Amino acid sequence: GFRSTVATLSELYPYLRLLFARAGTLLSPVSGRPVERATLEEVLAFLLQQPEGTEAWILRPFPLQEGEPLLQKAEKLASEGYDRFCWQGTLYEWPEFPTQADPADLFVVVDRVFLDPAEVELRARLRESLEEVWYAHERQVWLHLVDKGDFYFSGQLYADGYTFREPTPELFNYLSSYGACPTCQGKGRSLSLYEKAVIPDPRRTLNTGLVALWELPTMAEYKARFLEKTAGLLDPDRPYYAYTALEQRLLWWGDPLQGIVGIFPSFLAALQTRSSPRELYRFQGEGPCPACEGSRLHTDTRWVRIAGRSLPELFSLSLEEFAAWLNTIDLPEPRRSIAAPLLKELQYRTALLLEVGLGYLSLGRPAETLSGGESQRLQLATVLGSNLTGALYVLDEPTIGLHARDTRRLLEVVKKLRSAPNTVVVVEHDETFIREADYLIELGPQSGEAGGEVVFAGTFEELMQADTHTARYFRRPPPPLPKPRSFPEQAFLRLEGACLHNLKNLTVAFPTQALSVVTGVSGSGKTTLVSHLLAPLLIEGEFPRGEPGTHEVHHPDRGHTYLRLTVPGEWVQGVELLSQQHLTRNRRSLIVTLSGAYDYIRELFARTSQAQGQAIPAGFFSFNVEGGRCETCQGEGVIVKSMQFLADLRLPCPTCEGKRFQPFILEVEVHGKNISDVLNLTVDEAYEFFSALAGLEPRLRTGILEALEPLREVGLGYLKLGQSTVELSGGEATRLKLIRYLRADSRPTVFLIDEPTTGLH
Repeated sequence: GFRSTVATLSELYPYLRLLFARAGTLLSPVSGRPVERATLEEVLAFLLQQPEGTEAWILRPFPLQEGEPLLQKAEKLASEGYDRFCWQGTLYEWPEFPTQADPADLFVVVDRVFLDPAEVELRARLRESLEEVWYAHERQVWLHLVDKGDFYFSGQLYADGYTFREPTPELFNYLSSYGACPTCQGKGRSLSLYEKAVIPDPRRTLNTGLVALWELPTMAEYKARFLEKTAGLLDPDRPYYAYTALEQRLLWWGDPLQGIVGIFPSFLAALQTRSSPRELYRFQGEGPCPACEGSRLHTDTRWVRIAGRSLPELFSLSLEEFAAWLNTIDLPEPRRSIAAPLLKELQYRTALLLEVGLGYLSLGRPAETLSGGESQRLQLATVLGSNLTGALYVLDEPTIGLHARDTRRLLEVVKKLRSAPNTVVVVEHDETFIREADYLIELGPQSGEAGGEVVFAGTFEELMQADTHTARYFRRPPPPLPKPRSFPEQAFLRLEGACLHNLKNLTVAFPTQALSVVTGVSGSGKTTLVSHLLAPLLIEGEFPRGEPGTHEVHHPDRGHTYLRLTVPGEWVQGVELLSQQHLTRNRRSLIVTLSGAYDYIRELFARTSQAQGQAIPAGFFSFNVEGGRCETCQGEGVIVKSMQFLADLRLPCPTCEGKRFQPFILEVEVHGKNISDVLNLTVDEAYEFFSALAGLEPRLRTGILEALEPLREVGLGYLKLGQSTVELSGGEATRLKLIRYLRADSRPTVFLIDEPTTGLH
């Protein structure tokens, strides 16, 4: 769901909740001292350890109801045997009574004793008196020791005027109403500060105006106070992009225990104190929830700490930083024994996540922001952490998005899963996985309709003796290296000042009229640089199009001008970002419609003698409009049955039997094939069919073949003409997007392509 994070998907979260609930230390945000509940035994021990002869009074609050006369109540208590009262450390015996006392400061003396630890009967008397007060006043007891002062003990979590909630596992669960932040309901985001407006230029430092909010004259006091409190903790001359996650957290949220007021608290304080906070509104927008600091958890969870960290703070750490924190934990007994099995499980599961190359992900990273490869590797580490045996695991291309360095680490994890023992079936093209597999099965011999057969089954050594596509690939000589090319200075697309996510003020140059490949280990910032920074700048950025030169560019989302873009104008007339996202969510979008061949095919069928004899127009051969399509399924060939909480069930249409069209349309044939038959042809089959079709008008033949040829050029000849584009893989979708650019009349364009080889042999 949308509330899922790396912590929940990896199943680290339940162990963390238990760890903080059972072994965490609750600290008062006022004094910073531990908050601990007292027990009756501890109160009794406190009294018995006092010097012999110490006079002790066991007290309870004066029970006065609203409107009840003070003296009348005191007289009634005296008649019940409670004839001694305490006010401001002085003892009064009835009828002596402090009539001037505030009832809130007045106590009834339940017992008055002279302490002697050696007296056995005294222990029983003290216990009886303490229990009377303890159970009548919600596990609270008040004591006065003559010449030593007043003492208060509580069985509740109470300190510095605040009663804390019990640190139970449910309190640390943002998926429940009890533990979720009440402001954002556990979502982590709400109407808050707009981060990109507050810090427009991550290259700046605190001394050079990093925080735009604090540069307002009315906010200067907060900046000065922050610099004073963080002296020695935060370098005011270091740029923001070089901050660690914990330093960023300190800047944004501060630290109440150290009296440090960060950006968010200063903003909220300013809103409440300014008579006209209009100047502050321009910094507002959807962002991390100011109440929970984006952690999704209730504020009360901040005060429970282990090894100097609270659970909300852990959500901002990467898995690598989290693993290092786990190794710093050193708890006293008995909490060490309680935490030991939880820490062991957390360390084991975190190590698996690092092994599959996910150390750069933060615990609080939302699940919907993960790539397909990241999600699959996360699931792999999770199931391995569950220690299941005798299970069957099916992995579909787990190396997607992985650098070669991380592929080997992933393979070792898969081998551990196999050795548990389990059965592991992997769909994979990666050379490392193929070489290390215990058993190989190759399907083929070709794609699509020409595939579907087992062409090889055996070990890798046996594969090397076979005659298959994969075997020939492994036996091929290394490809020759391309000849070195030199590029003139003016032929570079240059980006300066790239600061986003983990990019640290980069300057990057891409030569035009060349193929540039951005590579690096998983999580190094490749997609951030190309898809999240360069692409929006080129596509939506505000700079003169077609004019060469260096421009200060507004990032359309970040709203600042710190980026410098050098554009060689004649080679940047168009920009296209080709990602692995679906082309469309519309199931009516087919390969034949996207290629542009369908218009010619419909016209071809409408020109047949059968169609002209019945006056059937070309539009009737379309399943998107009424006339010739089957109206039961409205041309989809299937009917959808809603399954409530399960995925919808798609069944062949009972009227047209999946053929999409009405019978009179299906009677119209071209060389023995009706429109449904043509849609069931693969691209390669259709190309051969229309190439060999006798008597076909040259214009129609050329139109159809030119529309299908690019599909074959990018290796998609195995797709059926009637296949929905929704069913394509990410790699197929990317290649399909390339088709319309494989024409000679295309203008000079910058293509930004995100992993186009996904799913390719």
